[in-house]
Amino acid sequence: MRKLLLFLSFLLFFNSSFSQDKKKKLTKFSEETSVFLEEMDAFISAKKNKDLSRVFSQFEDNIQSQKFDTKTAKQIIVIANTMLAKRLRPNPHFSNFLKAINQFAYQQSAIPKFSDWLNVVDNLIEESTTKRLMLYFIFTNDFISSGMLRNSRAVSWYCPSADYTFEVELGHPFLSFSKDFTLSCSAKGSTIFVYNTKGKYWPINFKWEGKGGKINWEKVGYSEDSVYGELANYKVDLKKDQINADSVLFYNKYIFKRPIIGSIKHKIDVGGYDKKRSYPYFKSKGKDVLLTEIFTDVDYKGGYILKGKEFIADGGDYAEASIILKRNGTPIIIANANRFSIGNDRISSPLASVKVFFDADSIYHSALKFTYINSKRKLELYRKRNSVSESPLINTYHQITMDCELLEWNIDEDMIFFGSLPGTSISEIYIESANNYLEAKYQQLQGMDKIHPLILIRNYIKDKGEEVFFVEDFARFSGYPLSQIQHYLTNLSNKGFVYYDYGEQRIRVLAKLHNYLKAKSGKGDYDVISFKSKVQSSAGTMKMQINSALNIKTKDLNVLGVPEITLSDSQRVYMYPTGGRIVIKQNRDFVFSGQISTGNGRFNLFGQDFYFHYDSFWVDLNKIDSVQLSVPLEPIRRDMYGDEILTKIKTVIEAVTGDLQIDHPTNKSGLRKDSFPGYPIFRSYEDSYVFYDR
Repeated sequence: MRKLLLFLSFLLFFNSSFSQDKKKKLTKFSEETSVFLEEMDAFISAKKNKDLSRVFSQFEDNIQSQKFDTKTAKQIIVIANTMLAKRLRPNPHFSNFLKAINQFAYQQSAIPKFSDWLNVVDNLIEESTTKRLMLYFIFTNDFISSGMLRNSRAVSWYCPSADYTFEVELGHPFLSFSKDFTLSCSAKGSTIFVYNTKGKYWPINFKWEGKGGKINWEKVGYSEDSVYGELANYKVDLKKDQINADSVLFYNKYIFKRPIIGSIKHKIDVGGYDKKRSYPYFKSKGKDVLLTEIFTDVDYKGGYILKGKEFIADGGDYAEASIILKRNGTPIIIANANRFSIGNDRISSPLASVKVFFDADSIYHSALKFTYINSKRKLELYRKRNSVSESPLINTYHQITMDCELLEWNIDEDMIFFGSLPGTSISEIYIESANNYLEAKYQQLQGMDKIHPLILIRNYIKDKGEEVFFVEDFARFSGYPLSQIQHYLTNLSNKGFVYYDYGEQRIRVLAKLHNYLKAKSGKGDYDVISFKSKVQSSAGTMKMQINSALNIKTKDLNVLGVPEITLSDSQRVYMYPTGGRIVIKQNRDFVFSGQISTGNGRFNLFGQDFYFHYDSFWVDLNKIDSVQLSVPLEPIRRDMYGDEILTKIKTVIEAVTGDLQIDHPTNKSGLRKDSFPGYPIFRSYEDSYVFYDR
């Protein structure tokens, strides 16, 4: 019973004390400044937090020393009551509020803007969240005290301007800067700048909306008045250490007479002064920037990138960057690529489409490694076999394809050389007529495909009415995945049936595809002209191994190391050049000295300066040294292939002139023997002699 009485007494005392405390709980601050300070002191002191008490003590001193006028002080009390009504706590809510107020008191230049700031705070309390309100208080403290728009461990953005206003829009606070100042970003011991800019800053989202400004390349050694970009409207995420701006007017007074339009990216670039810097980074919008004489007789047209101090020739996704090598002001070689790297003495690209011009004709390839060394005035074009570069060079002037590894040209000389890399022990190149056809190659192309690749492309041409088309369009037509069709078309390009423009991802159908289909169907003629040049290198030499040389004045293609050329397999006509040397003229005409064998070895001509005319399919025998005949002897014997075994006639015929008609010009394949019997035909124009005394 006694315990029960004690418990009831304690409960009564506790309820009485609780009721008294409840009555004393603060619900509103007084509008009288002195009383407000006492009430605020009690409100803050209840937490017994030294830092909080220190902040309030500073606030109290600022109010009592009349750093703020009466009207502003009353604004503070109104906001404090609104915060109290929303049950905001002494720490961190009131603490951050008072810290921000104290900073205004310490910065006399900021006091005229204090009332506007309070209006923004009042709006945030009503329209926004407590979290956003706290972020705004923290931002204000940093900005008023040090000019920091944002300060973190990773990056700091600084604004030294005192010309700003505090504003709010739909519950989103921002600072408006109406006069030019220098915006800077610091990180990792480095700083970048935007000069003469203005704009708005949204501190809750860390977004800067800039208007105007200037970024220069002084950091990489260029004069600030010579290389710079003028910004229009731009936006920056201040959580990052970079600036991106479009619609920039870029000036490089060392090169351009007028500014060009493009975009700038500026970023913290860490490293010592000897480090190759990548920023500021400018990229032109258009791909029509023309730079004449970047080196003597070398022009550039395309997109322009200035990456730090490095100029990069930018062709974009469609390989619109062009390097133009000239002779007497006329373009001789034009190379297109997605990108060229241009240094003090070198231009290079890992993959470039290249054309060597002959008036209306050219030698071209879609994927070569391009290197030009200005100090040597030398161009090197490297074709890597077993890659996208595997396709041969297409020569429309001589109407051949050329399978070689390296093209080299000293642009001050008349000769362009074809061959292999230095150090190659045996250099081989393969030359094939544009009208060459091999049944085995046609069959090999089909592989496991249901429809032959050449027929599938022919079907596309018939359906779409176009011989130049995008790879993606052909993939949709064929029903194959894009990655598979790219490999499919690369294989056809490597064999010379289509031209694959890897920059534009576009296909151009070549004459060889149509020739093959006509030859297969028996509706078109073809030839079998295809030969190899093989050159043995000298021991220890580290120079380019040369198989062929093109004279850009005469357009003659000189080829070495050719042991034999089959002109007609059906008529058994073969040529054996002396020293393995031939000169290829326009449209597969040859000039050579040596031996022609025809009639399966029955008739052999030896001489000099023989001229093979491709279109008429005959050989002009300008200077025959001798004619040697071979005949079968009875009883006729045959070799393992079923051919008659021949015996050479010892009598040699000399001082002969004439020509050799290999076959009818429309029957180079020799398939229509019944229509054109009697070939090959040899005609002698003048007397010939047999010298029996020898």
